[in-house]
Amino acid sequence: VSATDGVAIPITVTAANGISTQDYTLVVNVGDASMEHELFTFDFMAVNNPSLDVDVIGDVDTDAHRVDLVVPYATDVTSLVACFTHSDYSCVYINGPGLTDRTKQVSCVDATSFEGPVTYTVVSQAAGDYEDYYNVYVTRAPADTQNWLWRGDLIGLTDCLHNEAEPTITVDGNDFNIRLRAGLDENVHFDFYYEIPELATSDQPNPITGIQFVEGDPVVITVTAQSGDV
Repeated sequence: VSATDGVAIPITVTAANGISTQDYTLVVNVGDASMEHELFTFDFMAVNNPSLDVDVIGDVDTDAHRVDLVVPYATDVTSLVACFTHSDYSCVYINGPGLTDRTKQVSCVDATSFEGPVTYTVVSQAAGDYEDYYNVYVTRAPADTQNWLWRGDLIGLTDCLHNEAEPTITVDGNDFNIRLRAGLDENVHFDFYYEIPELATSDQPNPITGIQFVEGDPVVITVTAQSGDV
């Protein structure tokens, strides 16, 4: 079918029974190609990136042709999916590896390595000289340095009526001193639950089960921060 700008083309659709019909009109309007070529937003959404727990919103600087994003310290930046918005009818490409190479990108679909700066080019519908580039820089946030430990529960201690009892625990710097009853609690095996920062690790299980406390023989728990600080 040959279409002319603004001229209506009648279309009749006949049902399989050969009786029922429906008329439609197709009108083709031809306009100038869009010359817009701007990148509006550029983000990493957690739903598209398993290594992210939160959405990372990019800072798009159109004057500097630059996008900056800061991801959590432990993020794998070798395969991140970017969600971006751009001018209507334009196309988005990644430049490289050759000077003239371009790979078309689909928002919220294509994964890319951001181990170094990545150059994106937005090409207008009119193509030609109507395009713009944006250098995308991804950096990791500093590692978390928290390595505190806070007491949770000591399970297994009973009172004189054999009811579960709360232990007396005093804190002196990094030492947790638990008061037990001489002649009564030395042979009891306890379970100790404790709290540490979300990003830290411990060399002991949590809870520590089956502890039999001996006076002067401490149970040592080493907490290591994400930064490696102990």
